Amino acid sequence: GVVEVRPGNGVYVTGKTPSLQIGSKVKTPHHLPPAQLIEARCAIEPQIVRLCVNRMSAAAIAALEELVDRTERIAQDQNQLDRFVALGLEFHRQLSLHCGNAFLASFSSYLVSMEEHPLWVAVNRMAMYSLEARMAQVAEHREILEAIKRKKSDVAATAMQTHLEHLAQSVLGLR
Repeated sequence: GVVEVRPGNGVYVTGKTPSLQIGSKVKTPHHLPPAQLIEARCAIEPQIVRLCVNRMSAAAIAALEELVDRTERIAQDQNQLDRFVALGLEFHRQLSLHCGNAFLASFSSYLVSMEEHPLWVAVNRMAMYSLEARMAQVAEHREILEAIKRKKSDVAATAMQTHLEHLAQSVLGLR
């Protein structure tokens, strides 16, 4: 949702869909190209994992390991492709929810929302069509998680940046 500041009352996340002023037109993020979405994710997700290194509980790490295990188990099944994509996005959402910063968590969760970004989900699904691509994504998620477990913030941030760059390359052909 949108963050709304009410002077003297607080800061609230509303259920409203954010809109952006682009030139003379107002657009919702549904109308923006997926390249802008991955660019935003590249800007904030490495910082999110840096924060997770010192703020994520052992229980949250264990739950994330189970999520990656589930993702790997279904990776072999082409009929589970939609579920695979959903679990991949859930990995990123869970990281944001455990970074200890409510604003980053809200914004990042929005960026990986399947409901808010159906075009992204569709192109991500196409990119994950091959077993090789799915297994590479699982390996990258494990690498990020392992760096968090070892309390290596620079390694975690670099692994996330590399993962998102690979995703941009496979989904959009970007470098």
